Amino acid sequence: MSDQSRQPIHCDLELFQPLLQLPLHHLTVFRIPVQLKAGDILKLARALPRIQTLSLEPNSDRIEPDPPKLQELVHFAEHCPLLNTLDIWVDATDVRIGKGRPGRGHVALALRLFSPGYSPISDPKAVAAFLSDIFP
Repeated sequence: MSDQSRQPIHCDLELFQPLLQLPLHHLTVFRIPVQLKAGDILKLARALPRIQTLSLEPNSDRIEPDPPKLQELVHFAEHCPLLNTLDIWVDATDVRIGKGRPGRGHVALALRLFSPGYSPISDPKAVAAFLSDIFP
């Protein structure tokens, strides 16, 4: 078996571009890790305003150099009012909260199940404040 055949299989947002043209309500990807980078959450949220279930298996084999940050989840609250299940990995290591509301007033009222994956957390209070503001 060659070294190339042993490479882990993964996909990125570019692979999903054709799907993002459809009015999807549910999108679940499993057994193939999804490799997202910073900015991809905004693209997903804008492309899938009717999404109710979004479950993307994280790429656990390696950490990307520019993964999506926890603060980017606000885009789902802003653009996806029907979202009730969210399973997506984000980086929560550097969360900064200013004086205003962390979610800028956007809330995901329909969200019932949130699975953020595993990430080191440098400031638990900031992470809790942000999540409780956008996912009350």
